[in-house]
Amino acid sequence: MTIELDILQTLAVAALVLYLGRYIKHFLPVLERLCIPDPVVGGILFSILRLIGQTTGLCMLELDTTLQSVFMTVFFTAVGFTCDASILKKFGKRTIQFTIVLIILVVCQNLIGVGFTKVFGIHPLLGLCTGSASMTGGHGTAGSFAPIFEETFGCEGAVVVGLAAATFGLVSGGLIGGPVGNLIVKIYHLEDEAAARQAMSSESDESGKEIALSAKNFVLGANEIILSMGIGTIIYILLKKVGITFPSYVGGMVMGAVLRNMASSSKKFETPLAEIDCIGNLSLSYFEPNRRPAAIACRLYRR
Repeated sequence: MTIELDILQTLAVAALVLYLGRYIKHFLPVLERLCIPDPVVGGILFSILRLIGQTTGLCMLELDTTLQSVFMTVFFTAVGFTCDASILKKFGKRTIQFTIVLIILVVCQNLIGVGFTKVFGIHPLLGLCTGSASMTGGHGTAGSFAPIFEETFGCEGAVVVGLAAATFGLVSGGLIGGPVGNLIVKIYHLEDEAAARQAMSSESDESGKEIALSAKNFVLGANEIILSMGIGTIIYILLKKVGITFPSYVGGMVMGAVLRNMASSSKKFETPLAEIDCIGNLSLSYFEPNRRPAAIACRLYRR
């Protein structure tokens, strides 16, 4: 039996998956203590159920994923708004050190991936699909580069391998990152520092008056995100015309950073960061965890 869901029904399923994750964590407090996100908990269970239904033929669920790329772009555009040059300048030395560590990590991911292709005698580009393209870039980056590997360089199976690797990175990161981060917080006694920073982020001015999320700022933040996404598509097209390949969401991310720094330097307009962050987090919850694991597993099963 095949059940086809339209775009609104798929969105409703995504919402149910988030509620499912929260419900499970309510009865399994250990997941909360380990900082496992609600979308990961609900998404894994949903993916397992969908995989069982798909492979046994009992219930083949077809989702309309049109909004997935939209939510992905919204999330990364919201991330762009967090890039403030004045803050980066303030933490200049640490920023440079962190960037160097990340570059080394990305290079190591690719070297390990390509190295194992030599061991197994497969196409080297499959190593890149399991390297930084998926582990650092995620589904968006893997989905952008893998088709090029297939069409231009004849690397068969790059899309499936890239998305499968990105799914593995997403799930394992959600399961490992939370507990490890929680352990680091306890080892270095960072609870008080985190509470202090959270208190600081809730202040609107020197008087200490707390910020309340407002409908006006939500509209303003949504408009700025949409504007950045629209201009970002033009940036993506221009880069593609000169032979530079980037994931489609990069343009929106760049424009988000541009608007943030324009607002910070000119003081002519505002970028409501609290509301933009809220919109970004909501988009992140919807665009990834509810579909990928089962979808990729089913594609591998069919192959």
